[in-house]
Amino acid sequence: MPTSASVSEAGTSFFVSGAGGTSNLHHIQLMKVLDIDVELSDRSRKGLILCYTKYKAFNAAVQTMDQMSKQGKWPLAKKPSHTELVEVFLSKSYWYTHVAKPFAIVACYPQMVAWLEHEDGNSPSDFEVWHLQKSEYGFKELKEWLANDGTLDKAAKRRMELSKDKGKGKGKKGKEKEKEREDYQEEKMQVDDDGKGKASSSNVKKTHKRK
Repeated sequence: MPTSASVSEAGTSFFVSGAGGTSNLHHIQLMKVLDIDVELSDRSRKGLILCYTKYKAFNAAVQTMDQMSKQGKWPLAKKPSHTELVEVFLSKSYWYTHVAKPFAIVACYPQMVAWLEHEDGNSPSDFEVWHLQKSEYGFKELKEWLANDGTLDKAAKRRMELSKDKGKGKGKKGKEKEKEREDYQEEKMQVDDDGKGKASSSNVKKTHKRK
């Protein structure tokens, strides 16, 4: 049965579910000061997308903490180290072996970032990012994806790139043909105008002779 912990600070009660978050009182204080979502303190949850959310929340919390400290507004007795802050989200061993390094590299791949942020209607499909359809993706797949420079299937990625290049080529040819057609129309109009001009001149000469 779920249990809950309650901490009172400055007259405010802060509840954390034992099933959905930490019961560490120091961590609870840090989450309150740094406005960290309680659910992100559940260290048993280690899905790829959730860990990326934790990674982003950690970086935001570090910035907030450093800014408050510089301004002399840090409310607790001691400012925690980054490692202490990491442990609000995950064990430090898991963080440094699985999370920190790959997600730092992922920042160079906008499409993967969009997939991890998983915003409704704006995230690319699994196949567009991974090039291999799977029921789920974890850190094992991410490590392989990074090792292959952004793919789980090099052949599929190459086919997609060739398809895009071919599409661009068709677009370019289409524009070239359109330009040729426009140039032809301009030349034809010029010829027509010149022809009319000559005819008009000829008529003037004939009229002059009759006179």
